[in-house]
Amino acid sequence: MERTGVDTYASFIGNAHGLYADEKRLDLNRLEEIRKAIPNTFLSLHGGSGVNREDIRRAIDIGINKINVNTEMRSTYRRELEEQLEASGEVAMYKLYPEIIEEVQKVVEGKIDLFGSAGKA
Repeated sequence: MERTGVDTYASFIGNAHGLYADEKRLDLNRLEEIRKAIPNTFLSLHGGSGVNREDIRRAIDIGINKINVNTEMRSTYRRELEEQLEASGEVAMYKLYPEIIEEVQKVVEGKIDLFGSAGKA
C-alpha cells in the first residue's frame, strides 16, 4: 500500500454498489484482517445502501472511514418523484421538489445518525 500511494482502500466484504433484493451482511472478520494489514490507510465501504445497520456500526468501529450510500438516496428520490407524479399529475417539477427533497433529507439524516456523524463538522 505504501508503494502505491493509495490513501483510501475499498475491498469487497459482502457488499456491492446498487440495490439488493435482501439485506446484505458484511464479512466483518475479513474487515478486521484488512484493518490489521493496513492500519494507516483509510478504508471505504463501497455499496453501503441496503447493508445491515449493525454491520455498518461495527464496520465503523473497526475502521471504515467512508461509506457510499448514493444508491439509497437516488432510489428514494426516484420513488418519491414517481409517487408525486402519479398522485398529483403535476407537470411543473419545481412544485414537486419540496416533498421529494424532504424524503431524501430523511434518508441523509438517518445515515448521519447511523454513522455517528451528527453534530460533527
